[in-house]
Amino acid sequence: MKNIFFINTSDHNTSEQYYFKSDELNPSPKLIIKRERGVLYSVNSWDGKFYNHTNKNAEDFKIDICDNLENQNWKTYIPAKDEVLIGGLTFLKNWIIRGETSDALDKLFVKNISTNIEEELIFSDESVYVPGVSLTQKDKNTDEVYLGYSSPKTPSRVFKYNLAKKSKQLVKEQEIPSGHNKDDYIVERVEFKSHDERMVPLTITRHKKTKN
Repeated sequence: MKNIFFINTSDHNTSEQYYFKSDELNPSPKLIIKRERGVLYSVNSWDGKFYNHTNKNAEDFKIDICDNLENQNWKTYIPAKDEVLIGGLTFLKNWIIRGETSDALDKLFVKNISTNIEEELIFSDESVYVPGVSLTQKDKNTDEVYLGYSSPKTPSRVFKYNLAKKSKQLVKEQEIPSGHNKDDYIVERVEFKSHDERMVPLTITRHKKTKN
């Protein structure tokens, strides 16, 4: 498939996207999906497929997939989930990584393209932390990514993570000039009932010498 260029335009509650092929001498951008009030979408392409991250009929987003944009036939790739915010996709040759947010916690999932198996990417024994992922290089033919990590008691860290071996190597760590020992702190996860009777998750961080 020839390379595709995308043009994006959006405001706070609508979006619209156009595309044209890299071999067009006089590019004529074509509309992907017409703008609709309250609907956001973002299409990208990888390995001959097109992926649409959208909140169309999905308050907390979903991801649809199709084979071409000239004759669109979108099918569900990642369905909408109740009270789960679906994030976008990061592509490597052998892997697809995506994010979710549920119960006010961010999570990463990785799919092995050859086996079609998806697993949550867990690289810490802490129950409350903020993960992030970025590519290590422009060449996507790699098993390695950078994983960002921080928690209420642990300063920011960056690891080089091998998706095939499930191994990690610390490459950067935030320094605290006054000193910091994460073992001095306790992180607790509790739920409280709100005014509308719903249970709301709450994270409490305290020094281990602080009384309950």
